[in-house]
Amino acid sequence: IDKNSKILDIGVGEGWFASLCLSLGYKNIEMADFGCSKKFSDIKDRLEQVKSIYDIETSIKDLLLQEQFHEQYDFIHLSHVIEHIPKHDLIDTIDSLNGALKKQGELFLRTPNMLGPIAFNALYCTAGHEYGFVPSNLKQFLQISNFEDIQFHKINADNKTLGQFVGSLIRKLYTLNAKIKFRAFEGYFPETVEPELVVSGKKK
Repeated sequence: IDKNSKILDIGVGEGWFASLCLSLGYKNIEMADFGCSKKFSDIKDRLEQVKSIYDIETSIKDLLLQEQFHEQYDFIHLSHVIEHIPKHDLIDTIDSLNGALKKQGELFLRTPNMLGPIAFNALYCTAGHEYGFVPSNLKQFLQISNFEDIQFHKINADNKTLGQFVGSLIRKLYTLNAKIKFRAFEGYFPETVEPELVVSGKKK
């Protein structure tokens, strides 16, 4: 709601999320990635809403542990970043994300779902993928690092064509079948078997 909220986008890619924040009227956007300043220096010079651009030299953890990032942000966004972090570094990295948030600040993550229909492709589609997540282990990592109000979200896209409608119907049948399979063999329904995990959590 507050357009002055301080937002940090980590692993910005082509800058789509920052662009979305800009179009929605947010005024305090910061970006961090490997080689980020070289890629987006012209953006920072032309847009006053983009306050800072940071280069990740070694790791996200090492960047955020610097004092200038301590309890600075209302919202941190990582889209398809966390699966690139080695397992031995995950808890420390998520701890550093928590440390960079203000009290009740929100972390928003997107990552492939290993319970999804193309789990092996999601894990091995690039040599840079280090670790795979399902709802239960991702929730555990967030709880260990003092996040609360952890919620999984589903992003719904409008079906604008007949082909998209048919595809949506087939996906719904597939996910129902997958949930029944988990119930039959594991004794529970997973929170989501969608191809992507979209999760948020608030700093305690």
